[in-house]
Amino acid sequence: HLGLITILGAAVIGNVTGWREDSFMVPEGSIRAVGHDTGLSVRNEAFVEAYYPNGPAADFHSELTVFRDGREVGRGSVRVNDPLIVSGVRFHQAFFGPAVAMRVRNATGDIVFDDRIPLGMTYDGDGVSRNGGNFVLGNRQFAVFVLVPSAALQGPDPSIPAGSVRLEVFAPRQPKPVAVETLAQTERRVIVSYEFEFVREVQFSGLQIVSDPSVNVIWI
Repeated sequence: HLGLITILGAAVIGNVTGWREDSFMVPEGSIRAVGHDTGLSVRNEAFVEAYYPNGPAADFHSELTVFRDGREVGRGSVRVNDPLIVSGVRFHQAFFGPAVAMRVRNATGDIVFDDRIPLGMTYDGDGVSRNGGNFVLGNRQFAVFVLVPSAALQGPDPSIPAGSVRLEVFAPRQPKPVAVETLAQTERRVIVSYEFEFVREVQFSGLQIVSDPSVNVIWI
């Protein structure tokens, strides 16, 4: 009975003091802050995938480096059931998908954004479902949504050619975009006084990140 009470108590402690992120997306070559007052950030060094000859995925994993306040504190490969554990925080491979590398310059030619955007969200526009992601320019001057051709259509996407992305740029508190443009890979174009460049396609790793201080108590 005491063991059962201890386990139930530990579960309550875990729910109160622990946390989890089930859909934490980090593109290859990018670094993202974990948050939750941990001081941790994680960089995706590489995403690796292998397939059987008949198509299904045989293996996929990510090579991660974890930092605390800018100093490396952990490094390793992560799979679904083989996490990287750093200071009690577990990093599991959960899913993966496409991402795009974007570069943005201001009117004087200075780079103001140079990163990769995971396309792990689904957007429904003009009756078509498309994958995409978003980022913010300046001091929240513009929100930029990046969409790729729909995979739900039987044929080519009539609005976004293969190998291209569509940019929808929104001003603050505006329900409709102030600009909608389609860019091919490596193409540059000036939109709302910024020069946008679609650099290339990459992959993102979807991670499940878990902190549960009650795990040791439950094992005991």
